[in-house]
Amino acid sequence: MAGEVRAHTGSGRVELVSLKGGVDAHTGSGGIEGTGIAGTIVARTGSGAIRLEQAAQAAVKAHTGSGGVHVEQAVTVKGSVGKNDLNATLRGGGPLLDLSTGSGGIRIE
Repeated sequence: MAGEVRAHTGSGRVELVSLKGGVDAHTGSGGIEGTGIAGTIVARTGSGAIRLEQAAQAAVKAHTGSGGVHVEQAVTVKGSVGKNDLNATLRGGGPLLDLSTGSGGIRIE
């Protein structure tokens, strides 16, 4: 699917697969999973985890209120890094992955 995608839910999980273009996904309570997304991703969840399979170049801005940030790929850190925060680039940078959870971890594979 190509173009902008918005997916918002108060309670429930959001799964995004094979998208080209910007993604805006929000949940009040529920996880967000993404695979094969080419473009900017804004993902927010109040209570739930965020998991992305990211093969493309990207800039990463990730924050959790409680939960960790885990990246399975080599990154270049920009600024500070902590258990709950990461500002970095994957493969030299690209579209922004702006990820945030209130309670839940963030994983980029």
